[in-house]
Amino acid sequence: MDDVTVGKPCQNAGSRGHFGWTSCEPSSSASHDSGLLDIKDAISQQLVSLCELMAPCGYILYGTSSISKEILQELNAKIVAELQKWKATLPPILQIDLDDAASPYLPHVLLLQ
Repeated sequence: MDDVTVGKPCQNAGSRGHFGWTSCEPSSSASHDSGLLDIKDAISQQLVSLCELMAPCGYILYGTSSISKEILQELNAKIVAELQKWKATLPPILQIDLDDAASPYLPHVLLLQ
């Protein structure tokens, strides 16, 4: 993505440790000790990776006036495979277990799925 000029989140974000996450709700209604970790750096890294995976698709779909169905199908197969690999290699802290309904997850982690 040569047209993006902003730097990526630091690659070693996990080395700083994780801090407790708190809701943005007013203090009277929010529980400040939710037990959930604030992992915004890890989430930011994965969102950047996701954008990089999807960028070629956007360029082709919105940047070309004519493209064959065969090329679109090839692009689709490639992107789907890359997305499945991306999801499978998410750090454990960003994975969710669909069979475990009792564990709480941050909204940001759920949006990644």
